Amino acid sequence: MFDFLVYLVQSSLCLAALYLIYKVAMSHETLHATNRALLLGSILLSALLPLCHVKVVKEYDPAPTLSAIEIDDMVVAEVAELGVDYVALLKDVAVMIFWVGVAFMLVRLAVGIYSVWRLIHSGRLSVIEEDVTLTVVDSLSSPFSWFGHIVASEEDVRQYRDMILSHELAHIRLRHSWDVMAVDVAMCLWWFNPAM
Repeated sequence: MFDFLVYLVQSSLCLAALYLIYKVAMSHETLHATNRALLLGSILLSALLPLCHVKVVKEYDPAPTLSAIEIDDMVVAEVAELGVDYVALLKDVAVMIFWVGVAFMLVRLAVGIYSVWRLIHSGRLSVIEEDVTLTVVDSLSSPFSWFGHIVASEEDVRQYRDMILSHELAHIRLRHSWDVMAVDVAMCLWWFNPAM
């Protein structure tokens, strides 16, 4: 299990490096499809790169062979047990902290999805087009879309209905909710990574 944590740390470092490259090179560009592909690709690439192992073969001259030593008559001292293996204990604590973090993030994700579901079904629903509904709620800080649902406040719909629908329908057609969901699931594993 500790090897899996080492893999996650390696992939986190890859993701941080890829995100830094993205931030320097592309963050100010308005190529939304390219930015989307780069950000999602960075997550996938950072998950795959630590699995690739490159072996470097170094040529060397073999050292002269030594004659074998017989240990029949030698007394081999027994290694005394040291008591607590602190390295193993630290590894176990790291694994436990990781799983507590994963559990917390999964619960957080489930609560978030449930909250969005409740919000979607708490207001007045109206069908905008096939497989797309608009939910109007009393108050909401900003409109959003989640899969085939657009949620907006009464006041926003009254003032900016066409603009909100146009913007959120674009998100739905481009399937941005799947992107958000993929990143949220990845965040459950890489919860400790600031680049995530």
